[in-house]
Amino acid sequence: MISPSRLIVVPVLFALFILPACSSTEEVQAERAPYIQLVPAAPPENLYEPTASPADPMHELWRAGYWSFDGYNFNWIPGEIIMRPHPSAVWSSDRWERRAYGWAFVPGYWQ
Repeated sequence: MISPSRLIVVPVLFALFILPACSSTEEVQAERAPYIQLVPAAPPENLYEPTASPADPMHELWRAGYWSFDGYNFNWIPGEIIMRPHPSAVWSSDRWERRAYGWAFVPGYWQ
């Protein structure tokens, strides 16, 4: 027969070691995978906007403007200078891609 004290040890060990590992793995995967928004219509052509030159190109980058969709309308988000997480980081730009069921917005992200 298993003693009652051993029945308590297994759930406690599971809660202490296994559950935290699962949640941190899910959080890391969520950070890596960009959220993709799907809309039925194509976005308008990108607007022309002057490109600002970063003062420190090793630590800053120009993020071009893009169209966002609020559920009803497309809205232009103007370009801006953003900070690099580290000098060798490469920016993958915000973009709209044609998919089987509409247009998908893929937010920009660092690689």
